[in-house]
Amino acid sequence: MGDGNPFRRDGEGFAVDLPTEAREVLAAVAVELREVLTGETADDDPAVARLYPTAYPDDPARNIGFEHVASEDLQRDRLASLGVLEATSGSPWLTEEQLLAWMRAVNDARLVLGVRLDVTEASSFEDYAGDPATAHAFSTYAYLSGILEAIVEALGDPTAVP
Repeated sequence: MGDGNPFRRDGEGFAVDLPTEAREVLAAVAVELREVLTGETADDDPAVARLYPTAYPDDPARNIGFEHVASEDLQRDRLASLGVLEATSGSPWLTEEQLLAWMRAVNDARLVLGVRLDVTEASSFEDYAGDPATAHAFSTYAYLSGILEAIVEALGDPTAVP
């Protein structure tokens, strides 16, 4: 990602210093993940299931009740975060709420890609170099990891006293 953080606290929000290509990648990721989330279910796709872990693994009946109550809200929140990322990907400045939406959307995209690629802590670029499509997907995963780290760093410790 380079030496400096592309997100810098600026007044009540954050200045965003990302090249056009990076912004295009983020907008495209938002569109692609929206298609996945609206076209697949956790029952159909293990990558989508990763976004909706079982709340009560030892109590299937309670878990079904939780899923019934919470799944629409979780889906709506995920799609809203993707909408913010897509709509603001070209913005030079974000509110804290918008940057938090970016963080959620980027993390969701990382999780989906990570499951599809079977990424582990030991995974490296060499593991995915044999196939251009897979190598590209892993590069996107790695880039999103860097973006997520930069966002978390820019947001700082929310419990710290100013």
